[in-house]
Amino acid sequence: MKIFSFLLLIFFTIQVFNSCEKTIDFDIKGKWQVVKLRVGGTIYDYKPLDYQLTFENDSSVVLKLDVNTCLTNYSLKSDNEIEFQHFGCTKICCDHNLSIILLTEFNNVKTVVADDEDMEFRGENTIYLKRLN
Repeated sequence: MKIFSFLLLIFFTIQVFNSCEKTIDFDIKGKWQVVKLRVGGTIYDYKPLDYQLTFENDSSVVLKLDVNTCLTNYSLKSDNEIEFQHFGCTKICCDHNLSIILLTEFNNVKTVVADDEDMEFRGENTIYLKRLN
């Protein structure tokens, strides 16, 4: 009986913890601004760069950098699993060095947690975004 009670306690604890997690129970489509990137213990501030990520109706994504624009497709695997294909970018000129770090991190994204205003892409590191529209 003690084992059953203990297992029941663990089950309810996990349920409470999971209910605190933001999930992607909204429409991801629209325009988002990349606000910061956490790589290990380092936080990079992206707000001044105004990098924008737009999720289109056809499961494509447009990433606007300083000068160049990048395109890819994404798929939602479950409530919070997301996968991006590799981005293809124009090569007009010179984007900030942080654009290369950001593009590399999209290859490592495994999950997304979000609400109507904020979104996080998580993998080895975390990309933070804020909804623009």
